Amino acid sequence: MSSFIIKTKTLTDINTAIDIYKKKIQERLKKSEELLESIQNDEVFQEFFPEEEIKKEVEELKKELENIPTIQELHQLNVDVCNKKYGENVKYLPKIPAGYQYNLMQIHISIRCYIYQINEGIFPEREQKAIEFLEKLKDFVAEKYIEQQINRVKSIDENAFYWGS
Repeated sequence: MSSFIIKTKTLTDINTAIDIYKKKIQERLKKSEELLESIQNDEVFQEFFPEEEIKKEVEELKKELENIPTIQELHQLNVDVCNKKYGENVKYLPKIPAGYQYNLMQIHISIRCYIYQINEGIFPEREQKAIEFLEKLKDFVAEKYIEQQINRVKSIDENAFYWGS
């Protein structure tokens, strides 16, 4: 398998997806924390929303946020893999352009490209951690793309899809 330093555009796509994903997790965390606060002294609510389960969810969401790699970490892994594989000393870190307009399908392709570029087994632990996150991110982007397409079709014909029956 050959590796190369991915382009700035690919990094920008991945960074955009990370930002969207991070916002989704932050929104879920905020809602869970608000729910936890509202049920703490209410026995009736606690029957429907067990406090321990909500606390566990809050902790899991916080951990997930902490474990989201930065684009710099992902880029550095790509550079390290290429340097180790080819004996080069690349130190290039691209700047992400301002005002970037994203395309969910291209972001999905960019994530797949990045996974391919770093999946060399040179830094197994770092690669595996990044790949696990990026697989989750890729699924998230695919889901967002499908939602986008459904909404586009429904804006043309609100009866284009049916729900359940």
